[in-house]
Amino acid sequence: MKCISILLVEDDKETCEEFENYISTRNDVRLIATTSSSEVAVDVVKTQQPAAIILDIQLPDGTGSGYNFLADIQALDLPYSPIIAVNTSLKNKRMYEKLSNECVDFIYYKHQKGYSVKSVIDDIVFLGSDNSNDDVIENQPIIKEILDDRNKRIDEMIKIELDAIGINYTLIGSGYLYDCLVALLQDNINPNYSVFQHVAKKYAACSNTIGRSIQTLINDTWKKSSIEHLRENYTARINYNTGVPTPMEFVYYYYEKIKKAI
Repeated sequence: MKCISILLVEDDKETCEEFENYISTRNDVRLIATTSSSEVAVDVVKTQQPAAIILDIQLPDGTGSGYNFLADIQALDLPYSPIIAVNTSLKNKRMYEKLSNECVDFIYYKHQKGYSVKSVIDDIVFLGSDNSNDDVIENQPIIKEILDDRNKRIDEMIKIELDAIGINYTLIGSGYLYDCLVALLQDNINPNYSVFQHVAKKYAACSNTIGRSIQTLINDTWKKSSIEHLRENYTARINYNTGVPTPMEFVYYYYEKIKKAI
């Protein structure tokens, strides 16, 4: 039986332990190294030439990103093509499309329904055992579906929660609010940006505009909706002086509430 050597490039300790424990139960794969450093990972590829690489695209500051690692191993001009499986907690269609063009064979969204460490290893073993189709596979990367049902669930939950307090969808702030919640719930924000800056970039606006529009939406809701519905559905503490939530308080209240529900 062919035994496939695997390099795990991951900074989450729990994820590392899951892979290490599961791989130890199988005789068709072996883990040759685990690291959270892209630089160390490149050295492992140079010296040990793993047959497969499981890569977290987000790596700690100071060691380079997963993108850096992919670029570095492509520059090595290796005599073989390792199987590359990206394992990520980010869900971003544009990012997935970019990765599919960078010799990535699999992309796994960690929160996808049905995802498991076993499924990642099974796919690697399947691909690694089929040497006759290497050329076809290299030109046709296999991309895992982006959790469509979770996206639908997010949409449904946002609408349910906002309907419950009587949000006025004719106000522009409702669109900004929706985009803020989707970006947060899909873990789709550059860590260097605030959620308002993220949404502002989409609309070529400034973050203050996003905040003011959401505040107008909040003020309108607290003015027109019944106090009973507001107290029942918005249970966070409200600023005593203003009597209404701030835009950031409001966005993160619903982010946390919906995140728990999905």
